[in-house]
Amino acid sequence: MNILVVDDESSIRKLLVAILTKSGYTVIEAEDGNKALEILKSQKIHFVISDWVMFGITGIELCQKIRNDNTIKHYIYFILLTSKNNKEELIQGMDAGADDFIVKPFNSQELKVRIRAGERIVKQEIELTERNKKLSDAYETMQKDLNAAAELQKSFLPNKDVSVNVLHKSILPNSDLSINNINFDWLFIPSQFLAGDVFNIFRLDEHHVGLYLIDIAGHGISASLMSVTLSRMLIPFQSNFLKKSTKITPFYEIKSPSKVISELNSYFSDDLDPNSMQYFTMIYMIIDTRTGKTKLSQAGHPPCIVLRKSGDISVFDRPSFPVGLINTADYEEQEFVLEKGDKVVIYSDGIVECANDKDELYEEERFTKCLIDSKDKSLDDMIKYLKNELTKWHGKEDFEDDLSLLAIEIL
Repeated sequence: MNILVVDDESSIRKLLVAILTKSGYTVIEAEDGNKALEILKSQKIHFVISDWVMFGITGIELCQKIRNDNTIKHYIYFILLTSKNNKEELIQGMDAGADDFIVKPFNSQELKVRIRAGERIVKQEIELTERNKKLSDAYETMQKDLNAAAELQKSFLPNKDVSVNVLHKSILPNSDLSINNINFDWLFIPSQFLAGDVFNIFRLDEHHVGLYLIDIAGHGISASLMSVTLSRMLIPFQSNFLKKSTKITPFYEIKSPSKVISELNSYFSDDLDPNSMQYFTMIYMIIDTRTGKTKLSQAGHPPCIVLRKSGDISVFDRPSFPVGLINTADYEEQEFVLEKGDKVVIYSDGIVECANDKDELYEEERFTKCLIDSKDKSLDDMIKYLKNELTKWHGKEDFEDDLSLLAIEIL
């Protein structure tokens, strides 16, 4: 181990060099504090023995400079060599960052013992630094993987070209998204790197548009993996859950919302690991773009809110079980007609369960009022308004649950 000896008396330095060299250490000498700092910046030294009283920079000041120097990334064990032996001065030295003291005139055996004690600490510091670096590297790799997974997850969100799902925007949406005669927009704020919420809007055929929002129970990686699985299962041009093949033109039949949810429930109830208790709530609807006729089914999910152009509000809600809990659960279907200028909002419970600093929930009544207050805005502005209101309510931009919302407007 290299030891830097700092003393403005050459006789003391030579004595220390002789003792330490004989003990097998490599010794570097510095005649003052400034020279010591130059050496420490050019060489990686873990151990310093410095006289307390020196011309220029004192041993106390040298210790303070070392402790406050952010360019020195490793720990330096610092022993003060001093003739001072009263309690107040030792406290001053410790407060400056010194690890130990040797009182002049010193005993060579005492010096060796104190250095060996320091060596053990330095060794532990080096091992700890190496472990921390490995942990830091592992965390950096994991963070990169999570970021990549988060980007992949976002790529399943609805896109301007809804026949292909590719990432096109960040958490806050753009305002020029449309399909057939329907404008749509969305809000997506994961509580962690990865979310358990997923939603989409897509063409089922020339005249029918489907949209869903799913909220997987829990957070993190397991919930996000489930959301990706469901995204793949509900891709319209290859999903057996959304359409049924037939032998007559057009060779397919669009399954009703209640049928889709019932089949998903059967699939996940049979397949679900009883120990995992991973289930999800869902809302799925189909719109006939020629007539505005809409069919809707829920699975334990918050209601669908329709903001009518006339100013009226319709709330469509049916008590039901989440998907994956009970194999024999029934899912009702509701029908209504959407007209030009009507807006539809579906959302996850993270919005209405968002709490403020008093643990008060945002709740459906406050959320509905927010939608009413912004109903004449564009979808983009409505969602920005809602996000701003939620952030003010919560008091910060980090949320404990995933926040998701999909909004459409009939043109």
